[in-house]
Amino acid sequence: MVSFQKNLGPLTLAFLAAILLLPAIILGGGGRIMALTEIENTGGKEVGGSKTNTELMLVVYNEKEEKLEEMSLENYLIGVLAAEVPAHFGKEALKAQAVAARTYTLKKSALLGGEGCEKHGVVADICTDSTHCQAWLKEEEVKEKWPAEAAEQYYAKLKEAVQETAGEVLIYEGQLINAVYHANCGGHTEDAENVWVGEHSCLRGIECPYCQDSPVYSMETVFSVAEFAALFQAYPEALPVFSSSLPNLELLSFTSSGRVGKIRVGRKEYRGTDFRQLTGLPSTYFTWRLDKGKIVFENRGKGHGVGLCQYGAQGMAEQGFNYEEILTYYYQGVELSSFYEIKGSIE
Repeated sequence: MVSFQKNLGPLTLAFLAAILLLPAIILGGGGRIMALTEIENTGGKEVGGSKTNTELMLVVYNEKEEKLEEMSLENYLIGVLAAEVPAHFGKEALKAQAVAARTYTLKKSALLGGEGCEKHGVVADICTDSTHCQAWLKEEEVKEKWPAEAAEQYYAKLKEAVQETAGEVLIYEGQLINAVYHANCGGHTEDAENVWVGEHSCLRGIECPYCQDSPVYSMETVFSVAEFAALFQAYPEALPVFSSSLPNLELLSFTSSGRVGKIRVGRKEYRGTDFRQLTGLPSTYFTWRLDKGKIVFENRGKGHGVGLCQYGAQGMAEQGFNYEEILTYYYQGVELSSFYEIKGSIE
């Protein structure tokens, strides 16, 4: 999952506070209809000293089926957890993921003043493209990918993680944060400024000794000369990518976490993030070597490296940390709060 949105300002929150009080039908961008509906909720979670039965409805673009779907935020989050993290993860790691995904979704949502998602030619709050928003799967899809004997148990486990954190979000200086996350940081998370433009005070790189026991902590990616050169055919200044037996690659800078900041291919310079996207490497945390005429990239971690390290969260959960401790470790200076308490504080 990727992307950043504009800050959710006080005026937007004030507007939200007003509409949360009553059932409403709200016209979203591009003329779409978005619903904020009162629902029956006999098992409501206590937030701010009282139970809430107000449920936020999202318009989600289902990339696989190429259509818009309306669903409740909390039901949507179950599908996000099913797609984004292994179901065998510990309960506290799953709860941390639920809070991060909820915060990211609310920050992104066009209903709440975020930029929404228009990548696919329609207006939605969010889409199911993991490279643009967040991955998401339907209940029947996730149960098909799990062993039949464990499917019901796994789904109930994810649902419980969402329900037990219902309404909980991450706040920094009174604002919802862009709670981005990734699979594995390779031992150190990344400063957001090294990946996206702008200042992101709560997304600072930190050491992470918790993710080493992971299948994606260390990986190799191998290219033949022809395969690697083909990636740069559209960029003549990067060719030839090989000179005699040596690749025309030069590391120009590293980020504070040790990832590749800039790299030169031939005569062309690339940001590490752009080079990763072009080559399909798991992360910008890499070195390379030649081996029998092939170029071998040795990668650490998987993903952009910013925010929550999912396998790190699992490692922390295994060591006895709870979900709040996990979240405040990876998101620096944040507070865990109820979305409905934020609403109440500005009424």
